[in-house]
Amino acid sequence: MKHIFLSLFLSVALGASAMSPEMEAFEEYCLGVSNGVERRDVAALEQLLEGYDEAEYAGTGAFSYGDVEFELGPMNRVTPISSDDAIAPESILLFTPDYVDALLVSDFNHVEMLPPALNRGVFSCSYYHLGIAPGKIAGISTMGTGEMEIFAVASPEGKISMQITQGNEGVTIPVEEIQNGRGAQADWKINGNSEFKVLITNLGENPISVIIASN
Repeated sequence: MKHIFLSLFLSVALGASAMSPEMEAFEEYCLGVSNGVERRDVAALEQLLEGYDEAEYAGTGAFSYGDVEFELGPMNRVTPISSDDAIAPESILLFTPDYVDALLVSDFNHVEMLPPALNRGVFSCSYYHLGIAPGKIAGISTMGTGEMEIFAVASPEGKISMQITQGNEGVTIPVEEIQNGRGAQADWKINGNSEFKVLITNLGENPISVIIASN
């Protein structure tokens, strides 16, 4: 019942979304991680991990949330864009289920994680973590084609804005705010292949980590 209520709440808050079920589920999961860690809500975080199997995730990136199954993996062919005072996101929070599981085991103490060693080359949801100092901007540059779905979610107490530009002309892609700036999302179509940039501004007064996820 809690999961259904949250889904309905997000549907109303975000409006009609063109994102796929996999991306919608992963976005809801990431928002749940941010809110759950902020409240140190063990029960809520354990519920988020009900579809997590350590061995399966380590081998294939397979993970389920609610009724949706998907594969997670790090983004390929990404060029980071950051300021000189860039922050390591793992020093704040990573959103992947293996990290959240380890965070619960360590009673919310800092966790050192090894880089993912996944066997698959194609994922239904790919991600990239950023660390951003207060008032600073960081992001990524990558390539895309076809129907694109992007969202970003900040760590606890974070507030962000997201800007997406495409191509040499720097065409601005419309972006929608999520949960009063805790995150942002966008979906659009790229004809052919094109570079696009995602820039995240930390609007808060503390360092944050941010997950950027794409289909």
